[in-house]
Amino acid sequence: MSAMLKNAMGPGAVAGARYSRNCLLVLQPRAISECLESIAQLPLDKVYFRAYRERELVEPFNRFIAETRYENYLVVADDVVVTVQAYRLVAELLEAHAIATGYCRLCQGSPLLNVVKNPLRRENGKWALLSDYDFYHAAEVQTLEDPVFPTWFGGWSLTGMRREVWLEHPFRVNEWNGMQSDFEMFFRLNRPIVAHRDAYIEHLKLTTDTSLNRNVLIGRVAPETIFSPYPGGESGRAA
Repeated sequence: MSAMLKNAMGPGAVAGARYSRNCLLVLQPRAISECLESIAQLPLDKVYFRAYRERELVEPFNRFIAETRYENYLVVADDVVVTVQAYRLVAELLEAHAIATGYCRLCQGSPLLNVVKNPLRRENGKWALLSDYDFYHAAEVQTLEDPVFPTWFGGWSLTGMRREVWLEHPFRVNEWNGMQSDFEMFFRLNRPIVAHRDAYIEHLKLTTDTSLNRNVLIGRVAPETIFSPYPGGESGRAA
């Protein structure tokens, strides 16, 4: 465990981190109160990567996974309102699957969801465009007979993977734009994972082509990694 992470966690936090079963990694370039409040109520340990640009996350993100021993690491963006139900459904899927995810709309009012029906493409050879995803429509998912359905993409919407998958396929960003870490992960994996129809979370993003510019922390405060153990949570099981 690195000294930087120990200091951010506070005294006595490392042992809790080592023996919990699941941990949520929160990508937090902003401080959006309703999103952070919803994340805080989830019953698992959390680590907040606060005020990092996406390209700056690669080293601390991968180091945290390498130096801790959770069975599963889930990732969530900071512009979604999550629910305990969505988390529990994803956690249940991770009992039987190495990778599972929740999902959300691409933006407010969009009929498209950030889960896809076919393998990802990268037609320009550099970075992902919307045309590279074969998105499910919201109405389509609601009519699926089986609530557990396949997707070739997980958009950091309570997207969870076993520790061994993270170690084999570490977090990284697109080499051209320093972003699109979710696309990079699932473009490399190139295999279907599972989602649950009822693991829907609310995305506050307003349009598909612009980020939500609310309470931005990047450039205003120093980046830091903050560990938040869940009291009396899912601890007691070593990986």
